[in-house]
Order: sequence, then structure tokens, then C-alpha cells
Amino acid sequence: MWANTALVLAADSPGDRYASILAEADDLAHYNEQLAKQLESQQAQLTLIGQQLIDIEATATAVAARYGKCSKRLNPLLRRTFRSRSYPAGPIHEASE
Repeated sequence: MWANTALVLAADSPGDRYASILAEADDLAHYNEQLAKQLESQQAQLTLIGQQLIDIEATATAVAARYGKCSKRLNPLLRRTFRSRSYPAGPIHEASE
């Protein structure tokens, strides 16, 4: 891009060079605006992803707490239920004895 500009500048009149430089400056300004918009969008996405990660961690903590509560309540019930029933002997029961 710059090499072509150098060739054009050498062959054109000062007015043509000035117009070419202004056009290139406008193109660069437009390009910079697009980059700024893209950067802003990506920063917003990163903020959103960060919030989603915080929510996921909070959910995981809540689930673990509820699981612990349920286990404490359910374990005694399961022990009573399975002790009161007689099951046929089999590989599972024999392995645990």
C-alpha cells in the first residue's frame, strides 16, 4: 500500500498528491472508527462473559450447598429403607460383605 502511494506521489502533480493524501487520511479515519467500534463491542462482550462466569460460579456454589443438604436428609432415609428390606444374594451384595 505504501509503496504504491510513493509511486503515485512521484508521478502526480502537487494537487493530485494532496487529494490522494486527503483520501488516504479519510480512509484511515474511517478504518480507525471501525476498529474503535469493534474494540468497544469486544469489551462489552468480555464484560458480559465475565458476568456470566460470576453467575455460573454462584449457581455452582448454590447447587453444591443444596446437594449437601439433600444428602444429609436423604442418607439416613436410604439407610433405613435398604436395611429393612432383604435382597437376594448376588455379586453386588457378596462383594460388599
